[in-house]
Amino acid sequence: MSSSNTKIVFTGNCEYINLPYQKETDLYCMATLQAPEFEADERKERKGIDLICVVDKSGSMAGSKIEMVKSTLAFMFDQLKPTDRIALVEFDSNISTSLQFTNMNESGRSKAKQVVSNIRAGSCTNLSGALFEGLRLIGQRTNANEVTSLLLFTDGLANEGITNTNEIVKKMTTMIHEEIRTNLTVFTFGFGTDTDANMLTSISQAGNGLYYFLQTTDDIPKAFGNVIGGLISVVGQNIKVKIEPNANVKLKKKKVAMVNAFSEGLKKK
Repeated sequence: MSSSNTKIVFTGNCEYINLPYQKETDLYCMATLQAPEFEADERKERKGIDLICVVDKSGSMAGSKIEMVKSTLAFMFDQLKPTDRIALVEFDSNISTSLQFTNMNESGRSKAKQVVSNIRAGSCTNLSGALFEGLRLIGQRTNANEVTSLLLFTDGLANEGITNTNEIVKKMTTMIHEEIRTNLTVFTFGFGTDTDANMLTSISQAGNGLYYFLQTTDDIPKAFGNVIGGLISVVGQNIKVKIEPNANVKLKKKKVAMVNAFSEGLKKK
């Protein structure tokens, strides 16, 4: 976005204006950070983004699932601009990086689509190993774009590597905070009616992202309108909000819920 228009507005609201004296009271408050509208013509001015796509090609993805993944990736490539970069990790029992970070200019987009068209369903599902490999690639980048996201495409039916959701999330969180140490989001995309939604939701929440269930190709544009629209219109990262009570008020317990909201798309003039 243009620097002249990137003002973030903070607003705070509390359930009550006044509290009883010397009495413990539960008080609900909401802090809101509102970014400016992202105009359609600002797409040309925005900085590039880095996306690492982790693609499940296990046997359980055979048929319509794998074809939907291919359609999803092709659609996504067409939404990106030359300064955006894509990397691809494919997995079944084995894990391979089939595309290192590549700019989405005409030749890069064509190369990425060719790699995707060659994906074939294989054996078992080492989801955890592929997820961790995707995170490692992020940590090993050179000339990294500031906005970074990992996108996991799978049915979530893990049967090799770490298969317990809590253990996956624990290691993933450790890698993000202790090894990679960069701002990133993790989005998960579930394919098929037998998708493990609980696992994919937990993974996305640990990465400050969202989980999307894609049942048909008609679901693709809306899901990626949300994801890509949110990523390309980022105006602030790693923001900390500090709230201090008045001198005569003591906070005994704090329960904080964080909500991420992403744009439905670009504003039209």
